Amino acid sequence: MPRNCDAMDAEDLFELCGLKEDDVVGTSDEPEPAASDEPVAIALPLPAPPAAAAKKRHHPQQRVEDPRRCRSAIAGDANRPPDVYVARRVEKGGVGLHAARDFAPGEIVVVETAAAAAPLTGVRHCDGCLRSLASMADAGVAGDALYWPVDAAGAETCGRCGASLCRGCAKWARRNCCARRAVDATVDGARPALRLALRRFADAAAGFEDDGALAGLCGRPGDADALGLFDASGGAAACRAAAAAALAEVSPAANPPSADALAADAARLALNSFDVRLRSPYVEFHGALARRHGRGSKALREALGVAGLERDADEALRARCAVDAVGAFALVACANHDCSPNCDAASDFDAPTMQLVANRAIARDEELTISYFDRRAVEGGGGDAAANARRRRRYLRRNYLFDCGCDACASGSGG
Repeated sequence: MPRNCDAMDAEDLFELCGLKEDDVVGTSDEPEPAASDEPVAIALPLPAPPAAAAKKRHHPQQRVEDPRRCRSAIAGDANRPPDVYVARRVEKGGVGLHAARDFAPGEIVVVETAAAAAPLTGVRHCDGCLRSLASMADAGVAGDALYWPVDAAGAETCGRCGASLCRGCAKWARRNCCARRAVDATVDGARPALRLALRRFADAAAGFEDDGALAGLCGRPGDADALGLFDASGGAAACRAAAAAALAEVSPAANPPSADALAADAARLALNSFDVRLRSPYVEFHGALARRHGRGSKALREALGVAGLERDADEALRARCAVDAVGAFALVACANHDCSPNCDAASDFDAPTMQLVANRAIARDEELTISYFDRRAVEGGGGDAAANARRRRRYLRRNYLFDCGCDACASGSGG
């Protein structure tokens, strides 16, 4: 989960959004008004509608749309005003994500595709987009293969490193799949953020240009030490040297970043990343067969086979055919933490994607907040309100390097 954005000042915000101070709403030659608690909105220009004939290109750093101009999932309409905006928080400092309109409970507020992602499971997947390439045999599922949503047979395999690539990613991903596999092997069992940083390290060495979407997020080289990201690697310099040596074997002309750059990126990713659960192919398979045979029917039970009838089999099936990943999101990372948030973060997409869903009514200009942890897991399901508040604050200090100042923690209540 991402770190609280309190550490970002106005200059960081302008850099993140690619703006100048003149782009801030209300900036002019007139005398500066008295300070108030009202959020200061950043005017984000809308992107031009894409040309009708344009095709989407696959790129490790490319997103479906600029997350700073992200619209609600309903959309796809470039002329529609943004549903959220990034603003300075006058009272608390730093920046936050705010609602540009009212939201009803259960309404999707933001959908964002990861600016960078890395797999965390051994399920066969595309090395480019991370979509599952598990076959029915991999999942241990019986039934009509016509309804299995994964084209495992159509995937290509790199002859040098063994990486699997879907048809859509095969052309561009061949440039860096070997480099990614090489650096992955140097940090087996490393923290997810470090694995993700090394994938970006490999992409940069392979000549992929970073679009800078994550550059303005909080995270400094010293934070990597505080978080213990390189404890198992002997330090940032040793980790960088091992990765550079591995890269040299597959790409002698590679020019990898410095140890400080790797440490800064790893810290930024550790403080601004989410665990992402990609959609299980079995769920789509089950749905397709249910539509054909009717839910609860005998024909459906026969079509699913034994695996489809096992009690509590969903997680076991998911572990065999769905991909878990870590992803960094430039816009969602601007949502600050609250122990009693107004939004829930969720992921259940074919690609590494995160959405925020309102869990109560949200008014226009209200700050959007999420929880950076599973509250039941952190609190342990016991203890009084004050003890639980201490556990939450201790967890956030250890994993995100800030002291929680939300109303629930400040009052020592249960929230």
